[in-house]
Amino acid sequence: MNAWSLQVAHLSAERARDVSILSRNGCNNADSFILVLQNDTSSVGPLIPADHNVARDEFSREFCTSNPSEDYFQYCNIYNTVNGQQQCRKSNYKLQETGFENLFGTPWRPVGGPAVPRNTFQIKLATWDVNDGTLDTTALFDDYLPVAEIRQSRPTGYMYASDIELERIVPNLPGIYPSSTTSVTMTFVVKNNGPEQAEDITINFTPPKGMFYQGVSAGWTLTTTQAAAAPYQDNSFYKIRRNTAVLAVGATTSGTITFGVRANAPREIQVKLSATCSSVEKIWMNNYQIQMIYIDKLVADN
Repeated sequence: MNAWSLQVAHLSAERARDVSILSRNGCNNADSFILVLQNDTSSVGPLIPADHNVARDEFSREFCTSNPSEDYFQYCNIYNTVNGQQQCRKSNYKLQETGFENLFGTPWRPVGGPAVPRNTFQIKLATWDVNDGTLDTTALFDDYLPVAEIRQSRPTGYMYASDIELERIVPNLPGIYPSSTTSVTMTFVVKNNGPEQAEDITINFTPPKGMFYQGVSAGWTLTTTQAAAAPYQDNSFYKIRRNTAVLAVGATTSGTITFGVRANAPREIQVKLSATCSSVEKIWMNNYQIQMIYIDKLVADN
């Protein structure tokens, strides 16, 4: 876990009963909801907002009743245009039994931020009224989830949801490798099944007994090595990341990893790769593949 996500829904009476809210100056004069990240974020640098508020929509706008995005409040019973903005695009059915049936509400939006492995972090949630004490604002939050990778482009705020799949691993030689084999190259293919774009595609692996890491193809960069102590240094943990940030919905990406083969490698070698990203994922059984490598050692063993 290098990041986390939390689903937030914002409900408001103010947007429905005070149309001038859209012409106010940002969120300073509107009811707001904030989610403040309290953990140590020094390792991810200046991309963290100065106020550490990660409750922001896909356009990096804060969660407040004057949010100008047409996509922000989608659920209500008003469909006209005010100040050039459409009031909402969907029905009010998702607000039933909330007390906001005839008011305004957002869909569930995933927001989140980075986490330092093995370190404790805190998040603080707050909402308040501005300029009035009667037009209420409420925030609902649910579905806390760990996220595998930190998003490099924008580590806090709106979190994309996608399902990446490690489709296949193909060795460079079909069948059984000769006993003289000193290296094996594996081609892997990753697909984004959506529903949104995926970023920071990463392949994770530990070379099995008899193999060691040699290199990766162009378009990928070795980002992490967790070295194992001798005599198991060949079996260190590695992460390689795709150099191109975004993988579109339905798109695939591929690369190769080359492993060296020791003279004392076993006849049967199991290579396992797993794929991760910075999206919120709920389907994990398709994130890894195992490929068997067979080496002809009958002559050498006799």
